[in-house]
Amino acid sequence: MHLTPATQSDAREICDLMNQAYRGSQGWTSERNLVEGDRITVDQVQEMILSPASVFLVHKALGKIVACICVEPSNGVAHIGSFAVAPQYQGTGLGGSVIAWAEKYAQERLSAKKYTILVL
Repeated sequence: MHLTPATQSDAREICDLMNQAYRGSQGWTSERNLVEGDRITVDQVQEMILSPASVFLVHKALGKIVACICVEPSNGVAHIGSFAVAPQYQGTGLGGSVIAWAEKYAQERLSAKKYTILVL
């Protein structure tokens, strides 16, 4: 398992992944019956990627982004969000591995002592 920092050229693919994971008809993370419209826009993803206050990480399989997560450090706390796993990879353990990797990254590189994650 390895995550790499996202680049601006990843923004469209990340946007599509997040909208598929949360607004699509497949996967257990779909919020389609709770919320209408897109979960995120390309512009919002680009803002997070470019923000010096956060680190947006992605995991690729077969050259495609299949998981993403954003970590924003603040006073020793790593706020974790924008977490998504492609529906076809849900239930495989990938999501847990991504969160564990992001927590380790936050601890080792961002000096985080606590983690928070917000979900709908």
